[in-house]
Amino acid sequence: MFDASAFGGWIPYGYGISANDDAEAQVWAPEDIVILTDGLCSSTCALFVELMTHQAGVRTVTVGGRPTTGPMQAASGSRGARVYEARELDDDFRFVADIIKNTTATALLPDRSDSGIWITSAGINVRDQVRDDDPTPLQFKYQAADCRMYYTLKNVFNMTRLWHDVATAAWDDPSLCVEGSTGFPTGRNTTSTQAPPVRTAEAPVVDLSLGEFVGYVANDTSGFQDSGDFPNTEIYNCKTSADCNGSQCLKTAIKCNGILTPVMACLPKCSSLDYSCSGSSDCQYYEITASKLNAIEGRFVYWTRDVSVGLCRPRKATPWLVCPKSKV
Repeated sequence: MFDASAFGGWIPYGYGISANDDAEAQVWAPEDIVILTDGLCSSTCALFVELMTHQAGVRTVTVGGRPTTGPMQAASGSRGARVYEARELDDDFRFVADIIKNTTATALLPDRSDSGIWITSAGINVRDQVRDDDPTPLQFKYQAADCRMYYTLKNVFNMTRLWHDVATAAWDDPSLCVEGSTGFPTGRNTTSTQAPPVRTAEAPVVDLSLGEFVGYVANDTSGFQDSGDFPNTEIYNCKTSADCNGSQCLKTAIKCNGILTPVMACLPKCSSLDYSCSGSSDCQYYEITASKLNAIEGRFVYWTRDVSVGLCRPRKATPWLVCPKSKV
């Protein structure tokens, strides 16, 4: 019953009750299979890679990463086995308090109405993924790919050529692997004692520090009221930077009853690379600097223009950026 429910009435060959029933013969041997990733693998993807590599012995090849030598993880995201979203937690709290009305249990639950911190999204790992011979959860272990390769101009937009290069490196010519990227503990090679590389911080070339206040005129907001929650990209009123979910609380200017009035608002950072301001604001640049992509000596890059950085400034009235209340 559990197997049928888990797979919607369909049970894969070789799993559960079908393992001793009418399972078909395995088509490919593990040594004839390779998993290709770009490192962006977590959650179910990481679970699948773990089962294929550690339990079945399939090898992995990963491409991309920083323009340096050394290894790279095939699954660089969280390798926890079960994520629990904050919204699911809230639904459970509401169920206990409002549906079954269990006052004893409700009194034991934490207060999620705390306004001291604004959380738009949060995930909690409620089940670790561990191996039967190692109690350390996999999200705390470094697990390199068996081979790491660079993207090239020939394969970055050509999936057929990319797979050809991966197959060549996996079975015919391991010299295609990036220097120093092999021999580390992987999903299928857990006996290696070679320590992973030391983590290093990469200093940014673009200075994203916030500049001084520059007044910017917005439309009259006297007819708007605060509506509660704030969208991620909107500019809204604040008292301190603690109210701003990562941006800074700075002065800006809006028209209130026809008078240019300074207000404190959360002003997100922006740049000419991502055009990240909302539809009700514009990126007001205060610095132009060379693109970080141009700092890689001797490497061809697509982006050749300089980068302008600045702050999002309000362009028109919104329900989230309101005028100060008049003092009587």
